[in-house]
Amino acid sequence: MANIAWNENGWKSPSDNKTNFGFQKNGNIPHESWNFDFDNPRNTKETIYGFAQFTHPPKTAEQDKFLIFFRSANKIVGIYGNTEIKKEAERFDEISSSNLIAPRKLCIAFENYIDDTDRKYLFGKERVGMIGFNSITKDNSLEIIDKAIAINPNQKKQLEAIRDWLKSRIETDGEEDMEMVNEYKELLENTHNIILHGAPGTGKTYLAKQIAKAMGCTDDEIGFVQFHPSYDYTDFVEGLRPTKPDSNGNIGFKRCDGVFKEFCKNAILSKTVDEEEIKLINKTPTIWKVSLEGTGDNPTRKDCMENDWIRIGWPEYKNVEDFDDFSDFSVGGKAILRSFQHEMKEGDIVLSCYTAKEIDAIGVITGDYEYREEGGLYPRYRKVKWLVKNIRENIVELNNGKSLTLATIYKLQISLSDIFAIVKKYSAKTTVSNNPNKKYVFIIDEINRGELSKIFGELFFTIDPSYRGEDGKIKTQYQNLVEEGDLFFRGFYIPENVYIIGTMNDIDRSVDSMDFAFRRRFTFKEVKANDQIGMLSGITVEKEAIARMTALNNEIWNTETNTGIEGLSSAYHIGGAYFLKLAELGNDFNKLWEYHLEGLLREYLRGMEDSETKLLNLKKAYDSVEL
Repeated sequence: MANIAWNENGWKSPSDNKTNFGFQKNGNIPHESWNFDFDNPRNTKETIYGFAQFTHPPKTAEQDKFLIFFRSANKIVGIYGNTEIKKEAERFDEISSSNLIAPRKLCIAFENYIDDTDRKYLFGKERVGMIGFNSITKDNSLEIIDKAIAINPNQKKQLEAIRDWLKSRIETDGEEDMEMVNEYKELLENTHNIILHGAPGTGKTYLAKQIAKAMGCTDDEIGFVQFHPSYDYTDFVEGLRPTKPDSNGNIGFKRCDGVFKEFCKNAILSKTVDEEEIKLINKTPTIWKVSLEGTGDNPTRKDCMENDWIRIGWPEYKNVEDFDDFSDFSVGGKAILRSFQHEMKEGDIVLSCYTAKEIDAIGVITGDYEYREEGGLYPRYRKVKWLVKNIRENIVELNNGKSLTLATIYKLQISLSDIFAIVKKYSAKTTVSNNPNKKYVFIIDEINRGELSKIFGELFFTIDPSYRGEDGKIKTQYQNLVEEGDLFFRGFYIPENVYIIGTMNDIDRSVDSMDFAFRRRFTFKEVKANDQIGMLSGITVEKEAIARMTALNNEIWNTETNTGIEGLSSAYHIGGAYFLKLAELGNDFNKLWEYHLEGLLREYLRGMEDSETKLLNLKKAYDSVEL
């Protein structure tokens, strides 16, 4: 926890409050007063630069990253998460310097501060002044975040993400654990596809999630699915799904994206627009052209760009809501008004027409139709989130060689990928990003249990790491049903920033059914029971649990002496996850054997000679531990 000087302007600008600190009384501005100026030009879309003055810098500043709570005037005011601490500060200008670098998504200035007058989180330490830096416990860190969530409902989502990040660091605490996670992370970054395989209970699924978080993924950037024999292409890639009955009770069918295809869309969008903007866009948005008081510069266009809306005319009709009851369309416009008021949906994309060939803005529809008398000649409104504006982009080629017509509003034949290529070209937020290829990790649990050729189909080609990106684009089985405006209208591909982790148990009989064409597209990495002993760290019977697990596994198959039960191997070892069940069993090892281990071991020994004797020997090994 770092202590910073008091600043009544929320640490975003200099303060007239000099407090009792001599440095400020003399008219100086402490570097710390700029910590939460998140809009400062020195920052980027992904990174926040801050400053903390340490009495004694953390010893591991060059090897590790930290969660730093900022405390001032007996209040905890904000967080820098996953913070790198530089040995030497970098000066940006004569006022501000930086020796902290942290991801924006893990940095936050609380709207409501946490009172710490009694120094609850500092254990009554004497030094809590301007340059104080104190270590606090992991439990206290989580308690602070929980308190912040309780009193800051508007910031709940980001605070929960910070809490999840901290929990993941706590759960993977220890040099060996982190070293192993980082080893797998590096392997995944280089191969794009890995399969974690090994004995049951070795924590492969948990490890996969830790690897994803080590890659910098939030929960929204991690996909998860578990394969099973009934899982197929329509679940994973795309397929037909029944629609709701119409007014006559008839049911139709609609092509819908599967879980993996939808995941890939989000990964592509993340490289072009903000996470919040992604959530505004429909899965299959319609692309609309709109004319704002004709072409060229005009007052209506200026108003729309400044106030985030679009406006069209026909004031003589007033507010027409039911087109079936209104027939006096004396100056035309019925089809246009119907499109604007009823067909256009929130989440659709709108392109503002500047000339017959050029657009000047791209936005997302964010509001319903509104009629406003004060709009004068253009009283029909819809709220818009402009992704880019004040641009000049010729779209004739993208629009199948067609110029833009005089009609006020109509649908365009432009793909979503083309739209976002334009956004990426002009977006200032994208060009300053330090991380245009935000990583997305898709986890397939028990990957061997599905019929892989039926699930992946033609995706066997695209999952090959050498065919990632648009160069590996393919036509899917339902390509002719993909709507115009869909990101994959011209074909599906897996973006370069998508990584796949599969998990499987070696002893499952379905492992042998995986064909070589699939196997060679993945890098296989065995997770051994002994590799994951760290998961037992902190349980009340840790030493005994590790000793019993080791003795039992050595009786199954001792990898050092290559002795054990003939026909078994390390793939049949018992992983630490089984021993985590002790907490539910009152730490009763006999119940663990009876409820969870004995049945599994009987399956291992099924069909073997003297299976009962072998099982008895396994039980003796399990019980022979002396601490």
